[in-house]
Amino acid sequence: RLFPKNGVEYFIRAMPLLRQQLDVEAMIVGDGPERPRLEALARELGVADVIRFLGARPNAEMPALLAEADVAVFPSLMEATSVAALEAMSCGRPVAASRVGGLPEIVDEEVGTLFEPADPEDLAARLGALLRNADLARLGQRARERVVQRWSLERLARRHQEIYRTLLNESR
Repeated sequence: RLFPKNGVEYFIRAMPLLRQQLDVEAMIVGDGPERPRLEALARELGVADVIRFLGARPNAEMPALLAEADVAVFPSLMEATSVAALEAMSCGRPVAASRVGGLPEIVDEEVGTLFEPADPEDLAARLGALLRNADLARLGQRARERVVQRWSLERLARRHQEIYRTLLNESR
């Protein structure tokens, strides 16, 4: 969603810096009150031709959209546990994310990269390095494996059962 807390502004500000390093394009999925301002910022920075604003999309379309991407970027300024980042990882995409909230518990150098929030220069540097990584496909594979091991519905259900059993045993 395009709200200030999601930090998309800083991704757009990083795009001219990324374009100095690499021939990159971006898709921004989501809608919200920030969209007109973000589209104007992309025009102002001269990157409107390489950023596609796709608007809101149904969840069913997300795997196909993610399949078009090399990396998923989450420039959040605040975040609990990012379901969107987990979904991208489950689709085998490396993730570049802000070092805020629960994102560092999900993302590290084995599955992507972390950058400082609200810092377009750090975002561009770390995302550029990630995109140049020759082992990008392997990072995506590790990202998927991590989600399956730690956050799959089966794993979460087992963990809840363990907690309930512990609580029941302690109450006896």
